[in-house]
Amino acid sequence: MIISYKEGQPEEILSQIREKLGGRKLGQMLQFHLEGGDLDVTIKKMGTSRLSFEQMSDGPSLRWELKSEKIALSHRAFKGEVLEKLTKVIQQTGGTVEG
Repeated sequence: MIISYKEGQPEEILSQIREKLGGRKLGQMLQFHLEGGDLDVTIKKMGTSRLSFEQMSDGPSLRWELKSEKIALSHRAFKGEVLEKLTKVIQQTGGTVEG
């Protein structure tokens, strides 16, 4: 999975994503953490899952590539649904998702 933005700073992009998630149930379940440009997405509800992305920048564009994932047993049945909703939010903020 690769998240891409044609331009923007990681902090600005995450701010837009958090704003779009707002009061949605998904927004209450997801937490985002930046460390040195790398992105961790944590899903907390009846267990904890973590998606770790490595930043791969190309000039003004920004790309995060999924490097590892730890999916809680209770989340496995809903993984596709959560990723689909997250993908829609990323697209609404000007990004694309591949893979």
